[in-house]
Amino acid sequence: MKDYLFTIIQVVGIVQCLFIAVALNYLPGNHKHGNRLLSVLMLVFAVEFAAFVINQNDLLFLLPIFTFMRLPLLFLYGPLLFIYLARITKNGQAGNGTREKLHYMPFALMTLAYLPSFGLSKIELLH
Repeated sequence: MKDYLFTIIQVVGIVQCLFIAVALNYLPGNHKHGNRLLSVLMLVFAVEFAAFVINQNDLLFLLPIFTFMRLPLLFLYGPLLFIYLARITKNGQAGNGTREKLHYMPFALMTLAYLPSFGLSKIELLH
């Protein structure tokens, strides 16, 4: 019963992350770009929570792609939070676009490294 309760709490957290991600896109104000960054961050949290629930409950056979999706997503937390905070402290003014894009380089490199794994079948991913 304890494991099911923990799983239910995690699923509620996933739903909350998704709700906040959608709600942030409809907030009025001058922080539209910052809200979009925070929305993407909440979606990354939701995917990470979902991958954890799938892994914890031995459901990887349903969606084995989550084993390879988790690692590249870990490299999105830092850039998204950093650029969000930079935008908020500058009152929504955009910084240097190319300099901000450099922060996503580790994510892009990890995604490229794991790209061959995304094309594998379910059976190949499980072995």
